[in-house]
Amino acid sequence: MSFVVGGILGSGGVLALGACGFSLLYWLTGVANLAQGSLVIVGALSSWELQSELHFPVLLAGAIAVCAGFALGYLLWRYIIGRAELKLPLFRLIVGFACGLGLAGGLALLVTSNFVWIPTKTGTDQVALAKMNVPLPDVIAGLVGVAAALAISWTIRSTRIGLVLRAISDDHDAARLLGVRSVRLVYLVAGIAGALAALGGVFAVWRGAVATSEINRYTIDVAVAGVAGRLGSLRGAVAASFLLAALSAVVEEWSSHRLIELCALGLVLAGVWLLPTRKVTP
Repeated sequence: MSFVVGGILGSGGVLALGACGFSLLYWLTGVANLAQGSLVIVGALSSWELQSELHFPVLLAGAIAVCAGFALGYLLWRYIIGRAELKLPLFRLIVGFACGLGLAGGLALLVTSNFVWIPTKTGTDQVALAKMNVPLPDVIAGLVGVAAALAISWTIRSTRIGLVLRAISDDHDAARLLGVRSVRLVYLVAGIAGALAALGGVFAVWRGAVATSEINRYTIDVAVAGVAGRLGSLRGAVAASFLLAALSAVVEEWSSHRLIELCALGLVLAGVWLLPTRKVTP
């Protein structure tokens, strides 16, 4: 039972971090960035490589991986997904999905697909939770996922930069006329979304086994959590992330990974296409 609870907390926390970035960027731009989930893989595999091959300390490897996620999120939006030529959200949806597949496939070619365990000081530590011993990395991942959503929501609702972001979300052109550098702020938010996803990947490594066959599922699951939690809602994305983690633990007992991935992709595309495009405040 403790293993199941730890898996739900850990996987849910990883998904929540990626889904927060997905929902934040959708709330600001109205575009569902399907490359967001692949940045979880970037964070996980880059952190793993730095630890296993270059023998970097755990925290330093994680920090570098998060910075890599920020840079990739920023660059993908500035030079590919967010290009003005791609005016239709459907085009950006397709381009984002293609970028995600390219990143995931490229990283899969660079690293081994064998199961590899990353020895960390937190990997064997456990904490007592409702009379169960739950792995510490799983608990931390779950708490950080929730804390990230709360922090972003508070920033948007209660700070000056949040007021500016709300203006951009309501009307890009009007915000630009008022002197707001909306384009640069969108690039910055895209980078932050990428950093959140990469942080989720770092926690996926800290939780234990790292395999491209396991981590690839985050490419779709992050988007599923963002859509299922109501597009643009941070709280909904976090709740959907933990629910999805719980459902995955049950469904995987009877269904193949490939079938689950196909169903998840269908849910994302149907949700983005059919759900109302009105954005909500996180």
